[in-house]
Amino acid sequence: MNKDLREKLLYRLFSDPKYMEEMVIAHGRAIYFAIQAVDSFYKNPMDGWDSMPIWDTPKIWEDRVIPNFQATQASMEEALKLAHVGDFNRMKRVTQSLRGIAKNMDGIGWGWWSSVDKKIEDEFGINFEISKQNAENIYWTLRDGWKPHEILKERITGPINDSTLIPYLKSGETI
Repeated sequence: MNKDLREKLLYRLFSDPKYMEEMVIAHGRAIYFAIQAVDSFYKNPMDGWDSMPIWDTPKIWEDRVIPNFQATQASMEEALKLAHVGDFNRMKRVTQSLRGIAKNMDGIGWGWWSSVDKKIEDEFGINFEISKQNAENIYWTLRDGWKPHEILKERITGPINDSTLIPYLKSGETI
C-alpha cells in the first residue's frame, strides 16, 4: 500500500466511531481489572504495606485512580454516543482528558501490584495501553494535529495492519 493511501486510510480509521468504541471498551476493561487488582491485593497483601507511603498502595487507587477512571469512562460513553451522530467535540475533550490522566499516573505507585495475580495485572496493562494509544490517535486526528506524514509512524500510532485499513477504502481506491 502506498504511503499517501495509507495516510488517508489511517485518518479515516482514527476518526471512525468504531475505533473510538474500541478505546471505550478497553478503558472499561482496564477499570474492571484495576478493581480486581485492588480486591486481589487485599486478599493477599504484602507484608508491611500499611506503613508504605499512600501513593504506593492500593488505597490511592481506591480513592483517586479508579474514581477518575470511572468518571472518564462515563464521559467517554457519552462522547461515543455523540460521535455516532457526527458530533466529535466531546470526544476531542475526553481523549485530551484521558491523555492527561495517563501522564499524571507517573506519581502513582505501582509497587503493590507485585502482590496481585499476574493475569489481572497483565489484563489491566493491555487494556489501559490500548485505551491510551487509541486516545492519542483519536486526539491528534480530531484536532487535525498530525504533522505531515507523522500518522504513518508506527512508533507514534502503534502498529496498524493493512487488513485493518482495507474497509476504509472508498469507491475507486485500490491498494
